[in-house]
Amino acid sequence: MEILERFDDGTVIALIEIGKLHDHEQIKPQHLDELCDEIKKDGEVKYPIIVDKYSNVVLDGHHRFYALQRLGCKYAPAHIVDYYSGQIKVERWHPLVKTRREAKAVLKLLGKEGYKVEEVLSEDVLNVVLALGQACVGFVLENHDEEFFMAYKEGATYGDAMKVVKDALEAEGKQKEIEHVGEESEVLRKLKTKEARMAIITPPMTKEKVVATAETGKPMPPKSTRHIMPEKKYYPVSLSDLMK
Repeated sequence: MEILERFDDGTVIALIEIGKLHDHEQIKPQHLDELCDEIKKDGEVKYPIIVDKYSNVVLDGHHRFYALQRLGCKYAPAHIVDYYSGQIKVERWHPLVKTRREAKAVLKLLGKEGYKVEEVLSEDVLNVVLALGQACVGFVLENHDEEFFMAYKEGATYGDAMKVVKDALEAEGKQKEIEHVGEESEVLRKLKTKEARMAIITPPMTKEKVVATAETGKPMPPKSTRHIMPEKKYYPVSLSDLMK
């Protein structure tokens, strides 16, 4: 690892071998194609990926990580941080389903694939069963009132359930990319205004789970984690320096 710059907060920007990094999240292929084209055109990477100094797990910048691999780079510019610092938090994204027809298609396909889809009393109950592993994924539907559902299948993971969701949406042919919203207040607004008809509630995430997942080599679906951390640092590094 070659350190390029040190900062007062104890973090550094360095060049690190790509082969030593571990990803915990899958990426969106279309965005990867666009990013590869952009990096080749610019001849540089403008923002380092963000990496935990203890585990070499990529926390932010998975598309940049995959793009550099595709472009044949040996190194990646990385902002090396202490993941367990109080300045970094891990929260959830909320995938949205836009139409009532698509929402019905998702629940129907889950049932067809052997998942038990059951209504629960509230979002609090939903979060409890997700935290306990008694459900793979949850749903909030906006009809006249909010309705809450959980989906469960023996041996199935959250990633398995989200693949079924993706398949159902692709079969409907209207929503190619799932929209993800961070703040819960924005999710509720979109449901109330009918901009979305269903929000997907994912299992709660911990830093320990992120690291453990990365070490298995089986990354989670895209946007499984939402890391809250200090602002990304602008630090351009040329492609030629990353290929040496």
